[in-house]
Amino acid sequence: MGLVILCMTGTFAQQRPAPRPGPGPRPGMAKPRMEMERLESAKIGFLTQKLDLSPREAEKFWPVYNQYQKEVKALAKERMAERKAEQQESADERLNEQMEMESRMLEIRKKYTREFSKVISSEKVLHLYEAEKEFRRELIKRLQERRK
Repeated sequence: MGLVILCMTGTFAQQRPAPRPGPGPRPGMAKPRMEMERLESAKIGFLTQKLDLSPREAEKFWPVYNQYQKEVKALAKERMAERKAEQQESADERLNEQMEMESRMLEIRKKYTREFSKVISSEKVLHLYEAEKEFRRELIKRLQERRK
């Protein structure tokens, strides 16, 4: 689930400058972190609006959603590491790895569908998954427009 990092405000992450020798932070390191924070803020606003969360629902929903995001990101990170290692594997091995990762993602979604249903309606859970897809489509669209 490789998500391109951009920002809903129209500002996109810049290419990082080459590292300079010596100790200390590299120039531009704060910018990607700021972009990620802006992206997360935009996503929270987008999902809150799409789900029409009441203050009470939001209070219970966001901790569960944050845990869900941690698990999804951990799986995505693992998937990236697997892709690097896959270069030496056969096509059959790569297909099996891909199917395993997709199966694990499905298990995460099943688990969190149950957890989300404890704090918001099933209708809103359905809207959540649709809104996440819509948010990703909008990010990709904005990136493509920016590249033109």
